Amino acid sequence: MSINKWLIIGLVYCVVTLININKAYHIDDTFHLEAANWIRQHPLRPMSGFINWDENKEPMYMANQPPLYFYWVAIVSSLFGTGELILHFFQSIFTLLALVAFFKITELLNLKKGLLLTSLLAFCPAFLINQNLMVDIPLLCFDLWFLYYLLQQDVPSESGRYWKASLILGFSLLIKYTNIPLLVVLLITLLWRRQYRLLYVVLIPAAILGLWSLWNYVEFSSIHIVNRPQNQKTLALFTKNLLDFITCLGAISPFSLAFFAGYLSRYKLSTLLIPVVALSFIVLTIATVKDRIFILTSNDILSTVFLINGLLTIVFVVGSVWQNSFVRNTSIDSVDVILIIWIAAVSGFVILFAPFIASRHVLLIIPPVLLLGGRWVDTISATNAVQTVLATASITIILAVSDWRFADFYRQKAKEAASIVPRQHRIWTAGHWGWQWYAQQNGFKEVQADSMQFRTGDYLVQPQGIDSQRIPDGVRLQQVNYLTSPFSWLTFISTSYYNCFYGRGAAWAYSRFPIDTVKIYRVAVVPIKQSPAVE
Repeated sequence: MSINKWLIIGLVYCVVTLININKAYHIDDTFHLEAANWIRQHPLRPMSGFINWDENKEPMYMANQPPLYFYWVAIVSSLFGTGELILHFFQSIFTLLALVAFFKITELLNLKKGLLLTSLLAFCPAFLINQNLMVDIPLLCFDLWFLYYLLQQDVPSESGRYWKASLILGFSLLIKYTNIPLLVVLLITLLWRRQYRLLYVVLIPAAILGLWSLWNYVEFSSIHIVNRPQNQKTLALFTKNLLDFITCLGAISPFSLAFFAGYLSRYKLSTLLIPVVALSFIVLTIATVKDRIFILTSNDILSTVFLINGLLTIVFVVGSVWQNSFVRNTSIDSVDVILIIWIAAVSGFVILFAPFIASRHVLLIIPPVLLLGGRWVDTISATNAVQTVLATASITIILAVSDWRFADFYRQKAKEAASIVPRQHRIWTAGHWGWQWYAQQNGFKEVQADSMQFRTGDYLVQPQGIDSQRIPDGVRLQQVNYLTSPFSWLTFISTSYYNCFYGRGAAWAYSRFPIDTVKIYRVAVVPIKQSPAVE
């Protein structure tokens, strides 16, 4: 890559990292921090630690994720501590490597607007906002380098190329099992290219999973990958997940404007497309702010637009494959096969097995969507290119600021609660996500739903809008105070509206609600029969 291209990618990396660098720990970050803390002390028993991520403390092998990422967090935190700055800087290494890999892939595919596509990936809401301390950006980083080695041309050694890809895939499976469908991508790539003598490389990631499963059996007499929590497979859930998946794709794909502009590039008025769409969104937002349109109606409009945009994005991807493999060429391009199988396999896996659809799940298909849709972008004008980056970056940064405040609410309110609750009394906390981390850092004790730990006169601090364990039966609480923050226009375009960015198809929405309310209770009555209090 030329120095100018490095500088541009470096600048984009700095922008997306700066937004995340001092963000409060958020959503699943707390689980990852607690898992890393256990692994620091028990590196040979990574799945035997107990974490309360539902009602009670449960062993980590009851949760979804394998622990490779937690080992890395454990190493960094043992050297430098658990501060947000250092761990988010560590996370940003994967952000940079992902952007570099993606750009190198655009060069392999001879896409003319590689830097534009890389910028659109970086400013995709699901990419920028989901950095946090989550596993999804590291996973995507591994995915992109796996794809890079699959697509490399004129390599000195075919077996060497596939060994690298297979090892990358194998280790990625120890970050998150969502990459299992990429085994299908690897297998079909070999079969399509008729490289039958190299089929054995599929056994490499399978062997890594096998060794991990053997470790599981030695550690806790079971195999993690086959004993994870599973949702019931029903037609209703499948239909819901499918619609949510397409809607979420539309919500996190403002870059589809570039596909439209490229498709319409032969028309002079194509330069007006993106300004008209942006102006329409601004008008809807202002009308909602001024109560000219009821906010629920505006959110229904957004959800409908997201669904339509998701469907059209799929149409553009399919159209790209049709044009490249059936109109311009007489044979099907192997690149098209790899990327389409990637999209179909990962999408199908998520829709079938995920209990809900979140933006981080859909993120995993964004790179192949951009690479295939990038063919439409090849003909885009410089004006449309600038318009697309500005529109995409603007909405994503607005959402990122909203999500930053969403996360920071729990960091700040845990400190405030600690300052106003009498310290001579025991203080309990209920509630997960980032709140759980900051409550523990301020000395609050964690409620377990299956045991009576309260004494009369204790205090309980509990946010109302996040996942939380239930309070044991028979405990009577008297509210004595509450903490909230007034509505801010910085969160009007919201990721926190019913936690939509982390668990709904419509990943963002308008909201006039405060982010949350933290209620402070005094324990008034506990049942007479209780287990010995935990000090």
